Amino acid sequence: MTKEEKALDYLNQFKACKFQDLGKPFTGQDSGMGFILVYMYHNVKEVTQKELAEKMNVSKARITSLVQKMIEKGLVTRKTSKEDERVNIISLTDKGNVEGEKLLQYSLKIVLQLIDEIGTDEIDRFINVLLKIKDVLLNVTPCLSEEE
Repeated sequence: MTKEEKALDYLNQFKACKFQDLGKPFTGQDSGMGFILVYMYHNVKEVTQKELAEKMNVSKARITSLVQKMIEKGLVTRKTSKEDERVNIISLTDKGNVEGEKLLQYSLKIVLQLIDEIGTDEIDRFINVLLKIKDVLLNVTPCLSEEE
């Protein structure tokens, strides 16, 4: 198998793993909501939409969409900053706090199960490999059209 064929095989295997589905058990729909709930529950009680966008490395439009869905579900509230009317401040509701706690406990349960079934040495190796992959990907030429 050539290097290119092996690369295509890896791409197909990554796709078959459906890593994007891993967040669905957290919220039943969008892992972005789960991230926001756990992040706010564990770290901050109020956050601006801009800070969330930066933390999640997504667009402000994506955050606006997620926050709106979360407001509709009663998980967060949005208010305008008194200091700057252009800034929206997001806060967890009581329901959001309850869901954040549930998701945090669920996350811990998963990691504890991984430790039991895989062991800390394997997890440490996996994290090290992921960090190496991240470093390589950060140095990949970002635009294919430059090579054409």
